[in-house]
Amino acid sequence: AWVALVTTGGNQRKMLTPDGKVVGRSTQNVTFGAAKRYGINLGTLPASSAWKSTYGTWMKYIPDNVLVSDLSIPGTHGAATSSVSGSSAKCQSLTIANQLPIGVRLFDLRPGNNFNIYHSSIYNTKVSLSSALSTLKTYITNNPTEGCIAFIKNETGWSSWSSGMSAQLATYASNMVNYTEKLTVGQLRGKILVISRDNYSGTIYGGNFSNGWPDNTSGGSVGIGYNQGTWTETLWLQDQYDSGTSESTKLASFKAYVDKAHNNKATNEWLCNQLHK
Repeated sequence: AWVALVTTGGNQRKMLTPDGKVVGRSTQNVTFGAAKRYGINLGTLPASSAWKSTYGTWMKYIPDNVLVSDLSIPGTHGAATSSVSGSSAKCQSLTIANQLPIGVRLFDLRPGNNFNIYHSSIYNTKVSLSSALSTLKTYITNNPTEGCIAFIKNETGWSSWSSGMSAQLATYASNMVNYTEKLTVGQLRGKILVISRDNYSGTIYGGNFSNGWPDNTSGGSVGIGYNQGTWTETLWLQDQYDSGTSESTKLASFKAYVDKAHNNKATNEWLCNQLHK
């Protein structure tokens, strides 16, 4: 069976098996190299149907010192749009509460007027930002090995967004982690990291992206930081959402970013690779 090497230390190596179990193996007579696969006979593995039991708490198998930016984190675009009907704006069939147990940990939330979440300025999901954050809070409280990330923006251009956002987030301050350079899984556990695409006044909770989020891009970048105007890391973005772009072009861009994640991403860089029909 093929396994993934997840930690190192002395002559002991820990590995994540396909059924989600962490096993140890002495390597006194074996030298493991980075970015290589090794065949190790672990005996009979359970049926693939049993793997789903690990989805809801998959982060517990990741060591505390792993950088969040080095993980492949399942995320959902238009995360709250399961309530939207009869429109191309409906990006998800599952509610946020139902996405969490299947492993989703990054959520695209776009609060607009009255801090309800929208998808474009005309599709109101009727899910409030507070309700979405409460759902994340409940899940990580019940599953403290897990952590969540939320990207937010002013989707409707609402004039009161900037002055009111800090108070919206303050309710969940004890459940949040602030962005720091080289944020680790251990720091994210049991917490929500909110990163905003738009500036807001008052206390910052989480972090911010720099201005100029690339639109419909096959490859662009923005800065990430805690203090607005100070960017300590880079997020690379592939986000070809336009329906006029062919599926083959979108797939090529998606695959190119998978390769970028494997081969050309520095440790102080984040990468967001979105796939749209």
